[in-house]
Amino acid sequence: MKTETDSAVTETLLYHEQTKHHFHRYARSLGFLDWATQPNPFRFYEGVTAVRLPLLQKDPASEHLALYERRRNAFQDFNCESIGAFLELSLGISAWKSIPGSTWALRMNPSSGNLHPTEAHLILPALPGVTAGIFHYNSYLHALEPRAEVPETLFLPLPARNERGEDRGEGNSR
Repeated sequence: MKTETDSAVTETLLYHEQTKHHFHRYARSLGFLDWATQPNPFRFYEGVTAVRLPLLQKDPASEHLALYERRRNAFQDFNCESIGAFLELSLGISAWKSIPGSTWALRMNPSSGNLHPTEAHLILPALPGVTAGIFHYNSYLHALEPRAEVPETLFLPLPARNERGEDRGEGNSR
């Protein structure tokens, strides 16, 4: 005797089998994208005060080889400007495209066409205008959205240890 639960499980498994990707065919679909019901391509956390990051005023002056040879790059201060530049160039919006009736963003780090773009979370010490915490990078706003506060002590240096894991005392180095 089949129960209602058995029928629901059977129906769910059948649907899954009929609509999943297979080695020899794509997943069953409507044959078109339903633009009206797509999820928002940007994640927003409600009820938080986003910390806006500055946008670069001009492209960084670098040679092609600077991408591959670290010595060609000057060290940057760790601040909101350098964090903003890093996020803008690695995960930010590179352009907006549109056709009549539709507009969409192109990202520096696309997600292979999926509907879930690459997201980033940062754990940051206190900086001017930013409390120590965990933040979500919102590429639409080019801002950090606070997710949790963390104690400043998290960012204190760990004591030096010897090979046996014993504290070597402050000021000692290997």
